[in-house]
Amino acid sequence: MSEPKVSVIIPVYNAEEKVARCARSLMGQTLEEMEFIFVNDASKDHSYEVLLELEKEDDRIAIINCDENSGAGGARNVGMQYARGEYIGFVDADDFVKNDMFFDLYQKAKSGDYDIVDSPLYSVTTDSILQPGIKDMFCDHKLSVEEKELLILSDGYIVSKLFKASLLFENYIEFRPKVKVEDADFLLKAILHAKKFGNISDPKYIYDNTGGTATWSVRKADTKEYESILSLLEEYGKILSHDIEAKKCCTAIESAMLHFYHIGIECCISGEGDSISEVDLKNLQRLKKVKRKIIKDGYDNPYFKQVANDAIIEFMKWVDKLPD
Repeated sequence: MSEPKVSVIIPVYNAEEKVARCARSLMGQTLEEMEFIFVNDASKDHSYEVLLELEKEDDRIAIINCDENSGAGGARNVGMQYARGEYIGFVDADDFVKNDMFFDLYQKAKSGDYDIVDSPLYSVTTDSILQPGIKDMFCDHKLSVEEKELLILSDGYIVSKLFKASLLFENYIEFRPKVKVEDADFLLKAILHAKKFGNISDPKYIYDNTGGTATWSVRKADTKEYESILSLLEEYGKILSHDIEAKKCCTAIESAMLHFYHIGIECCISGEGDSISEVDLKNLQRLKKVKRKIIKDGYDNPYFKQVANDAIIEFMKWVDKLPD
């Protein structure tokens, strides 16, 4: 089998009802030089057995079976260790893609030697097309600091993108395992080190959250979501401290951190009455300490002030004043 142009990594956890649809949408890609790396993340259903049957249909399918669950991020890290493609894409097992997605993304990537190429995404749940936060305006030149900041601030999904493998491997970009919101800092690091960024105009990725749990939302009063947000803020702090490119974009990164700080606060507040439990209070204090170590300028961040109203900022200031 020839070397693949694109490696697609698919984390699989309890997806027996939808993973075959996902796999066949990949097997039908018009770009033939591909490999599909399915990482069974210790599923408790029959996902692994379904994958074994699919493997018989296409020799481009590789299956990695993990004994311990490490979350979507950890499973993607495992898959990246085996990826041989010039470019890497990520697809979730519940979703599927149009048959020309990776042909179009790859052709665009090669046409301008782009490090990242993005596309619109169609959401089955909301029956809407989610456009990339940044249009195809950065093509044919090296990204400026201002453009990288706009990319950092835009809403983005890793599954709608194609990444140059060398961008990820040379800069040691990987996911945080066993957490939610694992793609935020991955995408941040990729943008920081990307030189060129492009788009295609048509939606190719079909996000299907019907009948499942939300993977891209944060729910209130959720301990696991809270721990993931706390971990993300700590990771952002490390990036700002050690990454030269991050220091150039610190205003945008701090704005993103304030956004996640607010989400972390929401995870501790159930909205059921005015009282806060002792556990939630301690979690708010932990959150505040992490934020305070990194952000020194309060809420004067110009990017954050554009998206946060006065009530949100005042509430965040109230949390800041909680006793240690």
